[in-house]
Amino acid sequence: MDAHTHQSQQRAGRLPRQAGGRPPLTPGAPAAAAQARVLATSTIPVGTSPSAVEITASGKAYVVNTGSDDITVIDTATGAVLTTITLPPGSAPMAAAAISGKVYVANFNTSTISVISTATDTVTNTIALPAGSAPIGVAVSNNKVYVSNFLGNNVTVIDTSTDAILPVSPLPAGTLPSAVASTNGRVLVANTGSDNVTVIDSATDTVAGTVPLPAGSGPSSVAAAGGFAYVVNSGSATVSVIDATSLAVVGTIPLPAGTQPVAVAIAADGRAYVTDNAGGVVVVIDTATNTILYTVPAGTTPYGIAVAPNGDIYVTDYTANQVTVLSVPVVSGISPVSGPTTGGTAITITGSDFTGATGVTIAGVPAASFTVNSDTSITAVTAPGTGSGPVIVTTPEGTGTSVGTFTYIFVATSTTTTLEVIPDPAGCGEDVTLRATVVTGTGAPVTTGSVTFILSDDGPVQTVALDASGQASAVFSGLDAGGRQAAAFYTPADTSTTASNSPLTPVTVQQVTTTTTVVAVPASSTQGQPVQLTATVAPATSGSAVISGTVTFTGPGGFSQTVPVNAAGVATVTTSALPVGANTVTATYSGDGCFTGSTGTVTVNVTAPTTTATRLVAVPAAIRMRTNGTFVIPTLRATLTNAVTGAPLPGQTVTFTAEPTTGQVTLGTAVTNASGVATVSNVPVQSTLVTADYYRANFAGTAVYSPSTDKAPLDFQPLPLLP
Repeated sequence: MDAHTHQSQQRAGRLPRQAGGRPPLTPGAPAAAAQARVLATSTIPVGTSPSAVEITASGKAYVVNTGSDDITVIDTATGAVLTTITLPPGSAPMAAAAISGKVYVANFNTSTISVISTATDTVTNTIALPAGSAPIGVAVSNNKVYVSNFLGNNVTVIDTSTDAILPVSPLPAGTLPSAVASTNGRVLVANTGSDNVTVIDSATDTVAGTVPLPAGSGPSSVAAAGGFAYVVNSGSATVSVIDATSLAVVGTIPLPAGTQPVAVAIAADGRAYVTDNAGGVVVVIDTATNTILYTVPAGTTPYGIAVAPNGDIYVTDYTANQVTVLSVPVVSGISPVSGPTTGGTAITITGSDFTGATGVTIAGVPAASFTVNSDTSITAVTAPGTGSGPVIVTTPEGTGTSVGTFTYIFVATSTTTTLEVIPDPAGCGEDVTLRATVVTGTGAPVTTGSVTFILSDDGPVQTVALDASGQASAVFSGLDAGGRQAAAFYTPADTSTTASNSPLTPVTVQQVTTTTTVVAVPASSTQGQPVQLTATVAPATSGSAVISGTVTFTGPGGFSQTVPVNAAGVATVTTSALPVGANTVTATYSGDGCFTGSTGTVTVNVTAPTTTATRLVAVPAAIRMRTNGTFVIPTLRATLTNAVTGAPLPGQTVTFTAEPTTGQVTLGTAVTNASGVATVSNVPVQSTLVTADYYRANFAGTAVYSPSTDKAPLDFQPLPLLP
């Protein structure tokens, strides 16, 4: 390799600046070890100055050794070197691309393309390019190989079925085209000297456009995936992101200070890996956010890079003459394979290369926590989630995805329902509140759904929605005294919680105690004077129940009378039968189903009456005979007066009697009128009464008036006959 060529390649970022060792870091740049997240890697010895690596779909890695003019073939499944393919001396191979059982190697110094059979790992053809082309990059698209000619400033197109150069060649490119990549039917060529990217339509093999990059950026490598291309700019230590459809730069990712980026590869998990030739690390970029995740140590002078089918990252170490393998984790087993959607399931993850794991996702949900037990075991705890999906372990080298899946199984949250009775016990007629509280197993209130309350013997059933505190209440009014059972039944609003019910809870309703008071009006009276006795029954507590039952009044002289109480608890009787003296009258309330019985007393003082003397004057009467032969007294009359004042005494009863030879006969009674006169008219009598000479008027007396009597003649007058 001549001096001019070497200087051009250094400018392209494709060769280390110091062939004898690692180039110095930019002052102030952090040491690679401080940036590293893990140190576990493996190395494989290869030829001299390995500058690129191409890995086939079958897992063979073809390491391009620029200094020793050969290709080291590695089995990426085992890490074993299978063979070394020798190229002509002075070839200076720089890049390779695989397609359809072939590997195409770009030989910089000889301006040739070596065609290798992947079946035999031998060179089967050599394609000569125009002299001085200096091929440095190669990519495949639409069964064609696109070779970037560093000094020819163009691109050669080769038919992979015939290995013939197509007539469209060469296609124009920018100045010093270095790396080449393809995506979505387009080939992107990074032009180191002109700071832009040439875009070729591989269907028509025409230049579709040119994407300018920041001045002085020095693009040296490009990788594409998902319609986007990531261009490494060695001169400006940045990565440009290009939309391969719109041909526009949609983002620029600055790399750490002191970075000398060389090559880029994109893994299936969406990470872009950029080799830092100066720092001895690989910078890992998340292409979803276009942000740097971290850096990983990768030998002395990381240069070319590729991703194996198993996810391992192969990095060529240009000065150490080896390949550094960054092993991505492998998830071989998970147990258990299901758990509740609420999370909290501990999962054992088995596999390899777990050291330094930075994340675990379970069915698309980041684990609530995880512990790396060893390089082959992780314990992770699920966070709440739904659905089903693989378990993914992330390390700085990449991600490992399980073949099996973890499934979030919906398990309804269990609930507990308790019941309170307020008040307990309750008085008859008092409102009774049943209050239910519904909580989850962790004690959190359940705020949706409803509670149905059932009270034995005293419906109706009541259903009430839960409130924000997880409670619901129902009021039962007018309960009679006695014992009952109550229960509360929680009904969920949806399937997120389970139904539950309270234990049977006793509800005790007691009779309300009463007091009975008695009042006598008047409290002191004269014998024979009426006295009104009023008993009032008062409950100890108020409620909705209406008092009922009877009050029995008892007292001296055989006094006893029972009357019902009204809705106000009042019962009243009137009596004139109390004897003279201090009479204790007792009022006994019978009680009912809601109220207890009670007793009250009152003392009624009764004094003997002061009597007034009376005078009774009877008027003579006659016995007459009717035409039908019967006998009658037409009129019996007597006048009752005050014996002292002579004033008439109305309203008093006078009895009239006679005493014939056959014995005393009552003739009748009458009440005195306002003049004190008592009159009985047309009194029929027996014929034997004619033997009586007189009749008698009698006043028996009262508590106020003394008795008196008088007699008057009773004559028999047969004629004239009365009708």
